[in-house]
Amino acid sequence: MSGRVTLKRRQRMCQKKKMRKSAMQRKCQKKKAEKSATQNAATCQRLPRLYDPGPEVTVDEQLVAFRRRCPFRQYMPSKPAKYGIKSWVAYDAKSSYAWKMQVYTGKLSDGAPERNQGRRVVLDMTEGLKEVPSELLATNRRRVLSSQFAFTPTTTLVSYLAKKNKNVLLMSTRHTDAEISNRDDGKPTIILDYNRHKGGVDNLDKVVTYYSWRGRLPAGPSSSSTI
Repeated sequence: MSGRVTLKRRQRMCQKKKMRKSAMQRKCQKKKAEKSATQNAATCQRLPRLYDPGPEVTVDEQLVAFRRRCPFRQYMPSKPAKYGIKSWVAYDAKSSYAWKMQVYTGKLSDGAPERNQGRRVVLDMTEGLKEVPSELLATNRRRVLSSQFAFTPTTTLVSYLAKKNKNVLLMSTRHTDAEISNRDDGKPTIILDYNRHKGGVDNLDKVVTYYSWRGRLPAGPSSSSTI
């Protein structure tokens, strides 16, 4: 009869309805993520004004556990949480205070991976050295376990050749000389100090887990949380 709806037609109607609902949900989630990113940026700009860090400040990456829908949610199998929001943090090694943060919001607008991302992040977080000398980047004709230094009035940059064609580049605003350790690998003091103080982000992750947001968030305007 013409007044009845066939089973196939009903299924198609239900499928279209679900697709429209899913599209609306994705659009809503995107708007919430953009709003949250804006709020996060404003919060990150206030962090340096609220605390005066000590002499040991290190830059490292952090993963805040988050499994809900988000266009820039990351999967990092080496982290305990596996899934979450990735941030770069300049933190005080003694107190684990996040002095400056930068949230990773995904690839560039054209979809291409960012080149020299690590160097760009360190320079953004420290607002120090703007150009890296080409002599420190080159690995040809350099002896393994050798170090080269560059200096500015406020920063010291070291290039350590840990292995053939593997260059480790570190910048410090605390060290002022080209000090090399007495170890067999000849590591500079800058690298040894970094290894001693780089656990601040791991401790920060432990502190953050006490305030986990894995549960269902309340509906309404208060559901958008800042990182």
